[in-house]
Amino acid sequence: MLRFGIALAALASSGCLDCRTGGLFCGAEGTPAPEPRAVLPSACQPRAVMPRFFALIDSRDPSLAGLRVAVADLARPVCLLPQDRGCISDDQCAVGLCKDSLCPCQTSYSPLADLLGIALRGMATIATDELRRTIDVLVKSGGANVLGDLKRVVLALLDYAQGKTDGKTHYDLFTGIGRAAGAQTAACDPAAPWQMLDAALGQLTSAVAARQLSHLKTLLMHPYTRQFLAGLSYPESAQGRDSWIVLVHAIAPSITNARSGSAALDAVAAILHQVTSGAPQDFIVALDAVLSDTRAMLGDSAGIFAPLQAVLRCAGSTEVRCPDSGHCTTHDDELVGAFYDLLSRPEQVVGGGLDLTTLLTTLVGALESLVTLDRAGEVLRTLRLVVQGIEGSPDPNDPHEARDAAFALAKEALTAEEGARLVPALSVLLENGVVLELFTLLQDLLSTCKPR
Repeated sequence: MLRFGIALAALASSGCLDCRTGGLFCGAEGTPAPEPRAVLPSACQPRAVMPRFFALIDSRDPSLAGLRVAVADLARPVCLLPQDRGCISDDQCAVGLCKDSLCPCQTSYSPLADLLGIALRGMATIATDELRRTIDVLVKSGGANVLGDLKRVVLALLDYAQGKTDGKTHYDLFTGIGRAAGAQTAACDPAAPWQMLDAALGQLTSAVAARQLSHLKTLLMHPYTRQFLAGLSYPESAQGRDSWIVLVHAIAPSITNARSGSAALDAVAAILHQVTSGAPQDFIVALDAVLSDTRAMLGDSAGIFAPLQAVLRCAGSTEVRCPDSGHCTTHDDELVGAFYDLLSRPEQVVGGGLDLTTLLTTLVGALESLVTLDRAGEVLRTLRLVVQGIEGSPDPNDPHEARDAAFALAKEALTAEEGARLVPALSVLLENGVVLELFTLLQDLLSTCKPR
């Protein structure tokens, strides 16, 4: 046997086993030896699938320092019960002993860990093929271009939050959303946002969404739209911003107090037609097409308008608009103020970016491309399954773990302090294409990864 091995080695070294030259043990035609099969990147080797992300981690990019601190904060367990743990003696504690003037925590939660656990359980309830096909739409067939347009929009908004456009940070913008998530008041129904999204997605098919987005894009791209929006703003004017907030608060009741979606839209349409009375006829046609689409979505049978009213009432409540609801005027509203800032923002600004018209046109164009790629409606169906999973039971007395976990995380994460940590890191991750890498990782996980 040893001699056979030596002889075989000698044959190999002499080229007699080289199939490229028609060696002794190869076909007479000199058939090339088969090339070794390439080992494709796999979710089993995340570094191969997400090279840019791990390059940022390995380089200890300083922009990610805030992200690490924020994640640590959000993952830290928080005592849920009892809410007031203060004590001076053991008798005041339901369980355990009073230590360092605190009773033992009986029930705790971690905003980030709880939400991730529920999200993973929720993914298990969605058909794997459904989820895989949805990710395929986003990664393949031009989906990367859609994600690229969405990235431009999100980066422009993050630039605004960081003050790259006007020199003033706007991290307080997150605080209002966080307060809405944590508000336990009559003005804020925690089920309303998810009921609204569920009903809206239930009305949409790929064909309906494509038609409505096409109408909206036509309106946004009309030259008069930019002229009209520019006329509503006074760039770099604190007075213009304040007047805009007061105006929105004056108009809002015509929607939140309306008896039906049709009645609310009639009031809004009357105002729009009045302020655009001098517009070109083709603009009016484009505007009416969008209003008609909106009227169909807000019909009584659609089930969208009632939760929409609830969301708007919550956003306009003093508990959400103001840090101190006892000292809140109609001039206070960071969310509406942010919309005005974008409205009055020139297209060419310091540091780059997009004005509101271009921002919306880019967003609508990306969504239009997405529904065109998603002719089978995989993305819409998966989104609705996710929303329904968070929405939970229609009975308010039933447990709503997913919804409560999502709101708990939003309450803790959406603050000015956490925003200052998270936003710069998110910008870096987006600029380096990490989002597309993440979708590629999920695609590989669902399609090809076979962990041992």
